[in-house]
Amino acid sequence: GISGCVVSAMFAAAMSSIDSGVNSITAVVMTDFLDRFDKSPRTEKGHVFTARLLAFGIGTIVVLSSSVMGSIPGNITAVTNKTANLLTTPIFCLFFFALFVPYSRPAGVIVGAILGTTTAVLIAFSGPIFMGPNEPDPISFQWIAPAAVTVNIASGCLVSYLIASYQRSNKSAHS
Repeated sequence: GISGCVVSAMFAAAMSSIDSGVNSITAVVMTDFLDRFDKSPRTEKGHVFTARLLAFGIGTIVVLSSSVMGSIPGNITAVTNKTANLLTTPIFCLFFFALFVPYSRPAGVIVGAILGTTTAVLIAFSGPIFMGPNEPDPISFQWIAPAAVTVNIASGCLVSYLIASYQRSNKSAHS
């Protein structure tokens, strides 16, 4: 009856979401890793076979990973934000430095990214790291992004500024 239609619609929606994600990851691996480093198959048939093999492997990993989600403590919103969004702030800050910080230097940006990611990991997993394996987090997952962005931009700007001022003083001393 109606309940069967609702259940089948839920399964169809879940399979559609998994399918989209697996296809996206397969396309990224094929273009960003295999094609870029000239490891892609030479023929179209080999390319399709490799893509199918990758999709099967990635799909298997996704399904097996989702099977253990019930044993992970915490609510799904907090767990998803803790894991999936750890690297969003460093990526944002890379663009921020490129577009808005004229004195940014590669070493400063790298230091900022490392310190921002470290801050995000320490906040996301503060309970298990500082209090014990089954303890709740003393800091909410909602503080991950603001703290990581602040640390990333502050440390990246400071290191970039110090490097830029050293380069300027070194350049003027040699002139």
